Amino acid sequence: MAEAVQAVQDLTTEGRLTAILKSLLDNPEFLRQAAGSSYTHDNGFDKILLAATPDGWRMRLHIWWPGRGVHTENIHNHRWDFASLLLSGSCRADYYGESPSGSELHAYTYVRGEGSAYQHHHVGMRRVVQTMSATMQAGDSYVLTRALMHRIVTDRRKLLVTLMLHSPERAGSALTLTSAPTFQEPSSSPGRFTESQLRQRLTDLLEQLLPADPTE
Repeated sequence: MAEAVQAVQDLTTEGRLTAILKSLLDNPEFLRQAAGSSYTHDNGFDKILLAATPDGWRMRLHIWWPGRGVHTENIHNHRWDFASLLLSGSCRADYYGESPSGSELHAYTYVRGEGSAYQHHHVGMRRVVQTMSATMQAGDSYVLTRALMHRIVTDRRKLLVTLMLHSPERAGSALTLTSAPTFQEPSSSPGRFTESQLRQRLTDLLEQLLPADPTE
């Protein structure tokens, strides 16, 4: 994944990302295709697809808009490995490992259904302990493998934006841990953005990122 980190870092040097976003706003075909794969995630951030390859690599923008206060995700892992770079704002990443002396939490497997719907299946209890915590600022990058349990804590009084590149799926399911029983019914597919909604979000993002761009 070292190449993935380098790829996201290269995209953000010398104003390249803002130039790319500007060009995408002028591309109706991009807006149509990207809107069909972009939506507001359950964890409160906008998940915007920028590029995809036939073999499953995905480049995404994740945007936590300001004005919502502190938010703590459930502990979870992923079905793929990824590299991420903070473009704006800051967050805290907490990492966990299983331990007999850890806190007991409800465990759910996350399984993709038809389209973008998904299901969580209760698979018993897990005991985990926090093994590390790190605060990350704009300009920091990191890599996570699919098996690593973690959660992100965001202070959404300020804009937080990350550029993420993830691999093709490496596993058929992921794991989510909660302090109380949470998932009872299959999730419906998240509502996709319309082309006009995606255009507005990218326009708003550029307006907030450009003042910090030394090339503008």
